[in-house]
Amino acid sequence: MLPLLVIALAVVACLSPWLKNRWQYRHIPGPFAPPFIGNLLPIFRMGLHEYMMQCRLRYGKTFKLYLGKSMLLVTADPEVARKLNYRMNNRVIQGQLQLNEDDQINSQGLVVARDERWRMLRLAWQPTFQSGCLESYAELMDSSAAQLAQSLRAAADSGEPVDMWRELGRMTLHVVGSTAYGVDFHTLEQDASSGAAAEGAELIQACQTVFAAGSITRGSIYILLNAVLPAPRLVGWAARTMPDKRLTQLIQARRTIRSVSMDLINKWRAAHPAAASGTANGTANGTANGIAAAAETPLIEEISAAVPAAPAAAAAAVADAAPAGSRDQAVDEAPAAAAVGKGKGEAVRRKGAGMAPGSFMGLMLTARDKTNGSALSDAAVVAQANTFTLAGYETTANTLAYCVYNIAAHPEVQARLLAEVDAYGRGRKVAYKDLDQFPYAEAVVREALRLYPPATMISREVKAGGFPLTPQVHVPAGQQVMSFLYGYQRDPEYWPAALEFRPERWLPEGAALAAKSPDAWTPFGSGARMCIGWRFALQEAKIALVRLYQDQTYQLQPGQVPLALQQNITLSPRNGVWVTVVPRS
Repeated sequence: MLPLLVIALAVVACLSPWLKNRWQYRHIPGPFAPPFIGNLLPIFRMGLHEYMMQCRLRYGKTFKLYLGKSMLLVTADPEVARKLNYRMNNRVIQGQLQLNEDDQINSQGLVVARDERWRMLRLAWQPTFQSGCLESYAELMDSSAAQLAQSLRAAADSGEPVDMWRELGRMTLHVVGSTAYGVDFHTLEQDASSGAAAEGAELIQACQTVFAAGSITRGSIYILLNAVLPAPRLVGWAARTMPDKRLTQLIQARRTIRSVSMDLINKWRAAHPAAASGTANGTANGTANGIAAAAETPLIEEISAAVPAAPAAAAAAVADAAPAGSRDQAVDEAPAAAAVGKGKGEAVRRKGAGMAPGSFMGLMLTARDKTNGSALSDAAVVAQANTFTLAGYETTANTLAYCVYNIAAHPEVQARLLAEVDAYGRGRKVAYKDLDQFPYAEAVVREALRLYPPATMISREVKAGGFPLTPQVHVPAGQQVMSFLYGYQRDPEYWPAALEFRPERWLPEGAALAAKSPDAWTPFGSGARMCIGWRFALQEAKIALVRLYQDQTYQLQPGQVPLALQQNITLSPRNGVWVTVVPRS
C-alpha cells in the first residue's frame, strides 16, 4: 500500500503544475495538450512555426500551447506584442541542459543577460553599431561579397549546382571576423586544401551544428527528455554520463567556438599589453557612470553617461517624436541622442568618427560593471564573442538565402533589381555613402524578412505588476509570454497580399500594399531589447545583394517552390537553397 501511495503522490506532484496553469489560463484557448508531452507530436510533424500558425488561425490572436511540460502563452497581435516588448526587458530561455562550462558561459551572453547586467553589456556593445562604425564596415562587407562572387564563378563555369544558403554563410562569417575582430576567419579561401581553409571550414561546421543540434526537433534526445520530464538534474546527469551522437557533436561545436573566442581574447591582450594589465585586475584609468573604455573608444563614455538606470526616459522621448515606422531605430539611438543634448558638438564628432574595425574585443575587455567597477570575466567576454559570431553568421545568411530564392522565383523582381544595380555600375564597389541608391534592394531584404524572419517569435518574462494579455487574463510576474511575429507578419489583417513576395510594398508606389499597422513588421524585435545589430545586418545584406548581382544571377534547381522551411533555433531552409550560378555577360 505504501509504495502505491508514494507513486500516487509523485504523480500528483508532477501533474500539479500542469493542472494549475490549465485552470489559471482556462480563458485562453489552445489545443489539447496531454501532460508532459504537450503538443510536441504535431510540432515534430509540422514544425513549430507552422503549428503555431495553425493555432493562430484556429484560436485567434491569443492562444496557449505546451512545448512538452512547459506552457507557452502566445500573442499574434502586433499591438499587444509592442506593449509587451517595450514594457518587459528580460527574456526567458526555459529547459536548457546544463552540461559543462560552455552552458555556464553562454548564459552570460547579451541575448540572455538580465536586468542591470544586460544594461551594462548593451552599453558595452552599442558603440560597435553606431553610424560611424557602420561606415567603416562597409568596405569590408563589400570586399567579402566580392570574394564570394569570385568564388562562385567556378560553379558557374562547371554548371554544378550550389547551396546558396551555405555559400552565403561563408561570407557572413567572414564579415564577422573582419568587422568585429579585425581577423580573417578564412571561410572564403579559394584553395580548399590549405590549412587555413580547413580551419575556416571547421568554424563554419561548428556554427551550423550549434543551430541544428541545439534545437528540440533536430537535437539530442536529451534536449527532448529535458522538455518532457520534470527531472532536469536527472536528465542532465544522464546526458553528461552517456551523451548521444548529436549531443557529442553539439559539445564539440561549442568547444570549437569557445576556443576561437579565447584565441581572439589572447591576441587582443598581446597586442594591447597596457590595456590588458587593467583588464586583468579589474581596474581602469577612467570610468563614466560605471563603464570604462580604452582611450581609442571614447564613445562608450558618451553613451554610458546618457543612459538612465531604466532604459525608458531618453528612449521614450525620442521614440514619441519619431515617425511610426522608425520608433525602434529611435530607441536604439536614444543614448546618443541624449548625449547630443548634453554636448552636441563633441557627441556628434565622436559618433561620426566611430571606431576602427576589430574593436569589439577591446570594448568587451575594457568594459566595467557600474556597481563595483570590475571588468568582465573571461567567461563573460567569451559569451559576448560567441553571441556575435553565431548571430552574425546565421541570421544574415538565412535572410540573404531567402532573398536569392525569391529573386530567382520572381523574374520581375530580378529584372528590377538588376536595373537598379546596373544603373549604379557593374563592378563598382559599394560605399557607405552610396547605400541610399539601392531602395529596391533594401525593399527586397525587408520583404524577405517579413515572410521569412529568422526569429519567428520573441520571448519576454513578465515583471512585477503583471501584464494584461487579454481583457480577461492578467499574466502574473515571472510568466513567459511569446510574441509570434511570424504570424502577424503574414496576417492578411495587417498586410494586403500577405503571402505574396511584393518588394514594392516598401516603396512609395506600393502604398496600397503597405502594412496597416506600424507594429506589424518586427523581424529584429522591438523595444529596448531589439536586436542591437539590426542596422549592421541590413547594411550587409544590401551590399551583398548588389555585389553578387553585379556579377551573376541564380537559377533555382527544380522542386524548391514553395521553399521547405524548418524551425530550429532560427527559421532556416530545410534542404538549403540550391541554384545554378549564371554569369552575367
